[in-house]
This record gives sequence, C-alpha cells and structure tokens, in this order.
Amino acid sequence: MRGTSSGWRHSLLPTAVFFGCYQYFGLPTATAVLIAHLGLETGWSWLLERRLPVMLTVGFLLALVLGGGTLLLHDERLIKEKPTFLYVCFALMMVGGELFSKRPVLAMLLGEKLPLSQRSWRFMGWCWGGFFLVLAAVNHWVAGHYSTATWVQFKTFGFTGAMVVFAILQALWLGWRQEGKAPVAADAGSTPDPAGDASSSGGTPDATTRP
Repeated sequence: MRGTSSGWRHSLLPTAVFFGCYQYFGLPTATAVLIAHLGLETGWSWLLERRLPVMLTVGFLLALVLGGGTLLLHDERLIKEKPTFLYVCFALMMVGGELFSKRPVLAMLLGEKLPLSQRSWRFMGWCWGGFFLVLAAVNHWVAGHYSTATWVQFKTFGFTGAMVVFAILQALWLGWRQEGKAPVAADAGSTPDPAGDASSSGGTPDATTRP
C-alpha cells in the first residue's frame, strides 16, 4: 500500500499545486512553484530511500529545463509542452523496454509482485506505451491550438480523468485475466528495481508526474 499512496501522491499533488497556483497567481508563479515542489519531492525520496524514482526524476528534470526556459525567456509554450516530452519519455521507456529487455518492463517497475505471465506483463507494457503516446499527441495539439487557461483546465481534469479510466479498465482486465501462475519477480536475480514508484494495485505505474 505504501507504493500505491506514494504513486498517487507523485501523480496528483504536482498537478493540484500547479493548478491552484495558476488560478490565483498566474503561469510564472505556478511554474516556479512546480519546479520547487518536484525538486523537494525528488530530494525527499532520496533522503528516505537512497534512490531516485525514475519517473519522478524525469518529471523534475523536464520541469527544471522547460519551466526554467519559460521563466527566463517568457515563453509559455515551453512549460505547456512539458507533458508532451514527459509522456514521450514514458512511452519510449515502455516500448523500448519491451523491444530490447528480456524481462517485462512493468515487472521491473512494480515494487511488489502480481501473479501474471510474461505475456500478460508485456501486453500491459505495450498498452501503457501506446496510451502515453496518445496523451503526448493530445497535449501537443491542445497546447498549440488553445489558450493557456484552456490547456491548464484540460491538463488538470482531462489527463487525470483519462488516467483514472485507463487504470480502471486495466484493473478490470487484470481481474478477468488473472491466471494464478507464478509471478514474474521484479527483483529476480541481481537486477534492482529501477523506479520503486509504481503501484501494485492494478499494476499501474507512476507515470503521471505532470506540471
């Protein structure tokens, strides 16, 4: 359950912080607070666990580069494209891992075990990879065709809703697909858990660290 709570905290809290600051103080302040918040989250994870969750760290670095560019260049397009780059990174992580890794990517990312076959793990990995690519494309289109205010609203509620629906569909599929076979160990052999930031409930990776 610890992985579940931390995963949703990393996913929803940055979104809520950014949205609240934007509503009251505008985009520059919201961007600066987001960078500070993700930096504190990343540092706190290092202090507690002596490791950096991959997805949280990627989100922080993108916020630092693109958000910093927005503040320095006064160009809001940069921070608006952060979700695009973030979701592309997640998709490449999933798809590239399925193509080149001998062990299913989600099995390595999950902090606990699920009784799934490698075929099921890989199917889930491809589904998440495709889902992230769709989110990246949608964010790029909305950011380029609508106002910043509309983008913030869509990013906050549209992407969060899409994540919830996708996670529910995945949980229903898992319940139907449950095979009762030996689980694929995330820590088998000498391979460490590279992220430690995904939920074992429904097999949902912590992939929504967003601005």
